[in-house]
Amino acid sequence: MASWTGDLTVRPVSPSETARFAALLEQHHWLGARLFGSVVRHVAVLGGVWVALAGYGSAVLRCTPGTV
Repeated sequence: MASWTGDLTVRPVSPSETARFAALLEQHHWLGARLFGSVVRHVAVLGGVWVALAGYGSAVLRCTPGTV
């Protein structure tokens, strides 16, 4: 049986896609598009469709084990 993950690609969001990333995050995440500082954005693409977003702001670098 073929795995669906064979067609899944995770890649950085290009500067021209940043507005789309922010709009989708605002629409679907309960906190909205709140990424601060230096931000790394990735998108998972399956069959040419964006299926997941991942974004990390520089504040995450200040987190330590047990701070959650």
